[in-house]
Amino acid sequence: MTSQELIEKFKFPFENFSSPIAYSKEVGFSVVQEHGNNMASIYHIIIDNVDNNPIKKIQSSVNYGEKTNDGIRLGVNNNLFNPVDLDFPNEFSYNTQTDKFYFGKKEIEAKDILLKTEKVHIRPTKLIWGFPLRSKLWFWRKVLPFIIKALDLTLIGILFIVSGERIKDDIWKRLLQKYHENEKETVKEIEFKPTGKIDFFGYEAKRWSVVFYSLVHLILFYFKIFSGFLDSILGNSLFALCYIVVSFFITESLIPEILKSIIKLTPRLFGLIAFKRLKV
Repeated sequence: MTSQELIEKFKFPFENFSSPIAYSKEVGFSVVQEHGNNMASIYHIIIDNVDNNPIKKIQSSVNYGEKTNDGIRLGVNNNLFNPVDLDFPNEFSYNTQTDKFYFGKKEIEAKDILLKTEKVHIRPTKLIWGFPLRSKLWFWRKVLPFIIKALDLTLIGILFIVSGERIKDDIWKRLLQKYHENEKETVKEIEFKPTGKIDFFGYEAKRWSVVFYSLVHLILFYFKIFSGFLDSILGNSLFALCYIVVSFFITESLIPEILKSIIKLTPRLFGLIAFKRLKV
């Protein structure tokens, strides 16, 4: 089957879809549906025509965006009442022997592929019928990304307070910097800006960590927090030395490294949530 033969089975024109544009490198086509206010949806229909299996999978997808001179600019509006982007990779099929189309096991007409895709695509625009889907989208597109971004900012703030190290880019920039344009070659890791160092009783330590460590203990002693424990430890020279070495190591090295390890993971988690395709 060719792209033009597939288009003929849809019996265009119908409904409010534009004339289809046939693909040359694969069997399929795209059509545009205008919504007014310079917004439109672009539908893609592609048939799996690789092997000799008589049952061919049909991929149906749709994206919503702003019309421009170069086409449709996607992802410009995150309004929950907008049509939702969709992928149907396995729901539709075509039997080459019987020349029939199916939605699951139910026989349908070719144009029903577009109509069924459209029905779900515009569901968020319906006040009552679209409420469950908007609620799901609100949780996945608004709440979870906000939580992850808030967690990321909190961890970055704690890292700065503890060690003085800073991160230049926000979570979106760090996510996009993970890969080059070909998405194969990873770029450099997140750059944490270090602070200067000073001599701390013969040990070359981060200046910021020494100040933070000293400030914490001043607060502990002033407000007599853990006073009994600290008095018993610091009353013994050996115990005091061991306590300072271990506690300063935790402050200067362990806590910052744990924070940086988590901060390196938050863009990946954010990306999984932000680009997750929801089953609707």
